[in-house]
Amino acid sequence: MYSNLVASLIEAVPGGQAHTLSSFTFVNLFYAAIVVVAMYATVRLSRPILDALGRRVPRWSSVFKILQPVFRFGPWLIGAALIFSIFSPRRDSFLAVLASGVTGLWDWVGSNW
Repeated sequence: MYSNLVASLIEAVPGGQAHTLSSFTFVNLFYAAIVVVAMYATVRLSRPILDALGRRVPRWSSVFKILQPVFRFGPWLIGAALIFSIFSPRRDSFLAVLASGVTGLWDWVGSNW
């Protein structure tokens, strides 16, 4: 149902479908996969590094514990921005997909509430 909504919204934009589909090339998908793997590795390595720093400088161990969520969330946020820039959808197409996702989430929350 929602895929039909996304398709109809993208088709309503002149040239939206052609641009949206042309941005999903093998090279772009490969770059996005590299970004995801790099972000995953960064997040996985951040905890042992911060723990090691906390053991090395016990006075600052609480600061390093506080910084762990930042080093877990930050790379994913940066990765999402990088992936968004890799695919670089048109504004109209992006808003159509975003509106469709919000509508689907709203319906899902409403049915499970």
